Amino acid sequence: MRIPRSRWASAQAECHKTDEFWHPSERQGSSRRPETEEQSQIRGYALFALILALSMIFTLTPQAGDPPWYVATPLPARGEVTFYAPDVMERVYHRRLELAQVPYCDKPTCVGYIATLRPGDLGRKVWLAVPGKPVEGPFLVVDFASKSDFVRLGQRGLIAEVDNQTARRWRMSAPLQGVMMLSQPPPTRRIALPLVEVHGG
Repeated sequence: MRIPRSRWASAQAECHKTDEFWHPSERQGSSRRPETEEQSQIRGYALFALILALSMIFTLTPQAGDPPWYVATPLPARGEVTFYAPDVMERVYHRRLELAQVPYCDKPTCVGYIATLRPGDLGRKVWLAVPGKPVEGPFLVVDFASKSDFVRLGQRGLIAEVDNQTARRWRMSAPLQGVMMLSQPPPTRRIALPLVEVHGG
């Protein structure tokens, strides 16, 4: 069935208004009431409340891996330290050497080896300050946590694991709390000694 051209042109004119958006109520000769100032304010307040609520949700939600897992640990850092089983850390160190992933740092140049949570620490030298003990270091970072364990261990407060020899030297039987990991040793205090004059005989 063919539609007469006059009726088709009328339908196109009805559907392609350019002065305002077409609304079904226009067919019945009615028009939308303009929005009052009070309604406009209420809508503005509602939009502001929604934006505020969303911002609070995203702010309070913990961001896992912030900073990301693959970057170096921001130092200084304080937390829990555990230890590896005997000889495990040393084997990891020599394997990393073979792969050229860490620098050469045998003992006693490095006092020990540690693992941190982040691969960005690999090959880094750090110092550890155990409460009640003098600061020790450098420790060479030779291992790191897997990405799947990163969030869980970070929430637990773990910052490092030391080699078994260090654990025995520290007499560790359980994790140590409140250990500080430093990027460099603390400055040593210099003592000025009095000059001694030496006279020739």
